[in-house]
Amino acid sequence: MKIFYSFLFLFLLLSCSFPSYVFQNEAQTIGLDFSQGKWLLNEINAPRSVQEKLTKLVLRDFSEFRKENIGYTLTSNNLLMQRITKTNLSVNELRDIKLGTNYDYFINVKALALKNEFGNIDIRSHKLQSEGSKEVSILLEVYDLNNLVILYNQEVKGFVSLPQNSNDVTMSYSIDKLILGGYKKIINDINKKSIKK
Repeated sequence: MKIFYSFLFLFLLLSCSFPSYVFQNEAQTIGLDFSQGKWLLNEINAPRSVQEKLTKLVLRDFSEFRKENIGYTLTSNNLLMQRITKTNLSVNELRDIKLGTNYDYFINVKALALKNEFGNIDIRSHKLQSEGSKEVSILLEVYDLNNLVILYNQEVKGFVSLPQNSNDVTMSYSIDKLILGGYKKIINDINKKSIKK
């Protein structure tokens, strides 16, 4: 029986496509100071299939950094602000958020599927096809609403490729798992560089 499981593990290992992640702004980011202020998470802009799970992770992680719950635009009462779906917010937009919420820091997260050229389990022959790929982008921004500046801006791109010359059944990461993996890279970056409460 052990031999069977060993062969099964080896088969799965040889026929899996593993993801790679690349930081886009590695040299430009510094840590955050979680020791003060009120923090607000914007509604996360992500594919619907992963949006709820990603929101829970961001709320959990930032609440752990703060040692208290952070606000969330969809559940916090008495917020007077328009829905924000863009990134790279202007000074005027930050001023409006500050006036409408009275929070000190604003967290903005956006995740996109850039390419999705094959399924999670692919059984086609690839000898005559070009190499396929899946690619995602996840961006996390943190703004200081008192000084109207961006404090943290990190984007991670995640991708997984299917080799061109393959007759195997190939299993790969889903778009959702690629997005969550990219978020994990960002949160680890914040954790390494930041001051916690």
